[in-house]
Amino acid sequence: MTAPNAPILLNNSTGSDTQSSGLGPSTAVYGAGASTTAASAVVTGIDTTGVSVGDLLWVQSSSGRQFSIIASVDSSTQVTCDDVFANTESSRTWAIGGKRATFDGTVQIFTDWYGGWIVETETDQTVAIDLRANFVGGTANNNVEIRCNNKTITQTLNNFWTAVFAVPQHCTIKDAVLTTSLASGGLLLATLGNGSGGRLVENVHIDATLGGGGLTYCAYMGRDALFRNCSFKNGSYGVYAVWFNEFNNCLFDSNTNDGAYLTHHAGFINCVFSNNGNHGLNARTANRYYSVISCITHNNGGDGFNILGIIDQLAQFINNIASENTGYGYNFPTAQSNLVTECVDYNNTSGRITGNYIDIDGITLTADPFTDAA
Repeated sequence: MTAPNAPILLNNSTGSDTQSSGLGPSTAVYGAGASTTAASAVVTGIDTTGVSVGDLLWVQSSSGRQFSIIASVDSSTQVTCDDVFANTESSRTWAIGGKRATFDGTVQIFTDWYGGWIVETETDQTVAIDLRANFVGGTANNNVEIRCNNKTITQTLNNFWTAVFAVPQHCTIKDAVLTTSLASGGLLLATLGNGSGGRLVENVHIDATLGGGGLTYCAYMGRDALFRNCSFKNGSYGVYAVWFNEFNNCLFDSNTNDGAYLTHHAGFINCVFSNNGNHGLNARTANRYYSVISCITHNNGGDGFNILGIIDQLAQFINNIASENTGYGYNFPTAQSNLVTECVDYNNTSGRITGNYIDIDGITLTADPFTDAA
């Protein structure tokens, strides 16, 4: 496949969803005379002024593919693309270059892209369509990436299975604030499909209340995602995870139920679970493996850590702090022992630890461990 020249830029103050593809000349070329054929990747009837190999052509096909990278510029009116557009048609609206305006208007990109494509927004976005139904990931050796530049993405479509982003296999989403204007229901981040594949969510901060919305799943994750430097706040659940996911340097705060609710294997490093209505970290399925290292649970309405069942392997809890939770600091209601090493507790209402465990070098403090718990 031909490598794209640059990211596909979205800007709803200077872009257009009908007059630019988002990758090409800074001043878009566009028109209504493109002709395609289902037997060839050649597109005719366009203006190639300023267009280069690696730019992105948009043709408003009546069905199927609408975007493809340009593999060769054949003449002043013709290009050959990486992909064949699905239909033999003429007088189609087309565009190259400039900036797309919105995620909604450019949704077809997410079904047309290949590994190596980058979509980048320069402005806040509102998502009123089902992006989840349109995502297609990259490949194991060639990731696709959405860069949000710390902009706010707001969900407005009231459908539980509609996420602001659904992360497909081999996809990265970075630097976003996700929120909703809906009073209840829905979810803000999800994984797409059940197949394994690298998914990276980095510096993504989820809070339903920022957009005036209410209770929702901050993240409902299928499997095989790595979260780095993320936060999950003010939802019904911070994260509801149903297969293996890993969380590094993440915050789960002020959710009505659990900070994180797990049904399968998971790992947590340097995470904070605070001010949640029920447990900080709640793992509810037997015969699963959990690793929790250098994490803090503080001021949760249930246990700090509540880990139901490890049958075939030990759960590992190393260098953690459980402080001022309404239940126990560490609760292991299972017939299998769990390894708790150099873990700290302070002022948990029900006590330090209960259940089946091996407690090595446990530390119970008599004073607040934090300089400023808030």
